[in-house]
Amino acid sequence: AQLEKHQLERAEWLIRGAEALINAEKYHLAQRLLNASTSIKFPDAKTPSEIMTRVDLNRITIEIAESKLTQANQHFSKLLKQQVFSSDHNESLKAVVGARLALLSGDYERAERYSHQLDSDLDKMSGKADATGESTRDKFIKEFYQALLDRVVILVNLDRFKDAAKLARRLASLNFGNGNDPLSIYALANLSLCYELDNHRSLALAAKHEALTKMRLTETTQNSNLLGDAKKYLARVEALQGNTTRAKRYSAEAKELYRISSAKRE
Repeated sequence: AQLEKHQLERAEWLIRGAEALINAEKYHLAQRLLNASTSIKFPDAKTPSEIMTRVDLNRITIEIAESKLTQANQHFSKLLKQQVFSSDHNESLKAVVGARLALLSGDYERAERYSHQLDSDLDKMSGKADATGESTRDKFIKEFYQALLDRVVILVNLDRFKDAAKLARRLASLNFGNGNDPLSIYALANLSLCYELDNHRSLALAAKHEALTKMRLTETTQNSNLLGDAKKYLARVEALQGNTTRAKRYSAEAKELYRISSAKRE
């Protein structure tokens, strides 16, 4: 029992490391850690299904990031048939992956059904700070920040602008390191778009200004794909505000950021 506990802890450590690398767009290194986690020898010579499911979900996440959507959809469908989402964490990961795949295919209703799970999880969590100074809710938001931002996009596409703005505002207010984190910038860009679509132009302008200010202080090599998404949403805001020239410029800058992100992965 002691040996199995040690092996489980080691697998957990490797998977968490892989998830951190995925967030940093270092997919090749993440795959190596995921492979290492499944090569650990357990007493019964079989990797626990909970670990395998988490590894598979992270592998699908990498496939999505690398635009291997057909492969990702096939693997996700196969995983759903196995019904082995035995932990709360795996249930959350399933919601993340399912929502992302549905969002990318343009099926916003299905994407909302998946991402709603994250909202439900969030509502159950305590906002009281623990010994680390963070609440369970804050830790959950930081871990699933990108997926919650996906939910903002999903809600926008369903014309639920107030719900989208409420979530985007909450995400943008979190402090990640120096406050100029690409995730915060992306949230602000989404927030600006939500306000603009909901006819709150002054609020849209304020969020846009804050996003652009933070973007100027951020290295473009730092999660450039996310910064590209932020610029894309700001381009849409500019277009809605009648600033055609600026909208075209931001669209071109978004494409350049995507190019940088693609080059980093090669």
